[in-house]
Amino acid sequence: MKTYKEIGAFMKAARIKKGLTQKEFGLAIGIDSDSVDAYIRTVENGRTHPPYARLRTIAEVLDVSVYDLIP
Repeated sequence: MKTYKEIGAFMKAARIKKGLTQKEFGLAIGIDSDSVDAYIRTVENGRTHPPYARLRTIAEVLDVSVYDLIP
């Protein structure tokens, strides 16, 4: 079982590999532009996990498997 911190680090690495900023990534997955930086930062630091309903979109944007994002 993966921890939120491990998943967050994986997402950050995948985002950087795709050349996306936190803001670009957040907007691509449908996060409100006013809260995008704080939200992506908390997910990438492992303090929270994205909602399961959003995992498919995240996986598509990052070109990874949804299974890589599930704890």
